[in-house]
Amino acid sequence: MMMFMILLYFFLSFSVRAEFLGKFVIYNQKEGEYATLSVLNKPKSVTFAPNPGPLLSEDVSSLMALILGVSIPKEFSWNGLQAGNFFDRPNAVLMINVDAVPKGIHLNLGATEKFPLIMNEMATEMYEIIPLTPQVTLASHVDNIFEGKSVVRSVSHNTHMSMTGASNGQDSLTSFWNDAQESWVTLSGKGDAKSSLNKHQVLKRISSVLPPDFHYDEVNMIVTLNTKGLQVSYNMDDSVNFNIFSEIVFIMYQVEELLLNKDFVNDGVPDVFTFSITTLKALQNKYGEESTQVKGAVLLIEQIIQKVSSSFKRIYNGNIFIASLTTGSDVSVLKDQKEKIDKVISSLKVTDNILDQHIPEIHISEKLEENAKHKLCKSIQNFMTPNGLLKFKCAGENLDIYRSRRTLSTTPANGVVEDNWNLASAYDKSFPAIWNIWLWFVIGFTLTVYAISVSMWYMDPGDSIIYRLTQQRIKVD
Repeated sequence: MMMFMILLYFFLSFSVRAEFLGKFVIYNQKEGEYATLSVLNKPKSVTFAPNPGPLLSEDVSSLMALILGVSIPKEFSWNGLQAGNFFDRPNAVLMINVDAVPKGIHLNLGATEKFPLIMNEMATEMYEIIPLTPQVTLASHVDNIFEGKSVVRSVSHNTHMSMTGASNGQDSLTSFWNDAQESWVTLSGKGDAKSSLNKHQVLKRISSVLPPDFHYDEVNMIVTLNTKGLQVSYNMDDSVNFNIFSEIVFIMYQVEELLLNKDFVNDGVPDVFTFSITTLKALQNKYGEESTQVKGAVLLIEQIIQKVSSSFKRIYNGNIFIASLTTGSDVSVLKDQKEKIDKVISSLKVTDNILDQHIPEIHISEKLEENAKHKLCKSIQNFMTPNGLLKFKCAGENLDIYRSRRTLSTTPANGVVEDNWNLASAYDKSFPAIWNIWLWFVIGFTLTVYAISVSMWYMDPGDSIIYRLTQQRIKVD
């Protein structure tokens, strides 16, 4: 063991040009304890089987696509979604994602149904489970099928989360917060970026979006809450406090914009909306999971989600599928496992200076050969207890490698094709339809030619229409 540590330390590099090897992952969540999919509204055309069991986290977007009546590019094994009328599908889907809900707290959203999720143990961030595939988002998949005519909106303070709902369609807008500009930035489907609400404009809008129990003092820039035994205040000069209210303000701003123009509702093209609240974790890091500030923020999020849900039901006259995806917080888990992480980090001589924001990472010298990097990474994984809480995720590992070989890329990150993987060939999405058309055309054509040939072979010459016409002409002449 000591020799392993010595060799590992020899390969580590603290230079600026170090290459990322991987990161430590903490995984200690039971089925459904960490993530839940809650159905907030569903049309009559969408029905679920009773007690269908848990859903794989990476299949959430596939479920949304099937609800819209759209085919998906990968396997889907969950049997909870029942067949409905294909010609009467929802006009849109709305995903409201809440990351890092404190342990022991369940959001009261008025859900009609809840489905526990089985999390991929190598997914360390919420944005890793939202996309349809590692390369395709739900919004872009639907938008491409309908030739870019879908209305697509994605909002999140976190850039990575906002991109999970992005598309390149003509009516696609993706918004996220830019710290450098201190304003929201909106990307169009063509990639054009423009500034939207700045910090001053966000502060001006806080009063208009707050529920009745909240009050905003514009002079002192303080939001206060006094209800249900909670007395808490949020100073907007603090960036952590401001960010969560900024995220909520911009989500409501997008809802207001959609309410002003509802011509897109009945255009026959399904729309996709993704609103993600990702600032709750920073609030827990600052005040603690059981703090009054966090409890007040949870109460605010509950009421805002219900308000957003009601607004979209009015926009689409109820013909919209609305779901909320919530993931649990790992703040307490990180604190519980900090001693174990520190022990490994200190053994590897790596400073732990970002534990509160990110799980520690390992960087190595760029001069190390690719084969040696792979062996080093696997050695660290084997060093970790197989059934323990602490795991190590190698850089470049595809999350779908644990799901199905069909969704693996045939070319790894280093550009070398791995022939020994025995992967299926990649085909265009229209290949099955074209192949079936040609198959049945060839079969039908072959049978037709065969039937005509057999009939002509056994035909009496006197029965031929050519013979009869010729004989009739001779008699006339």
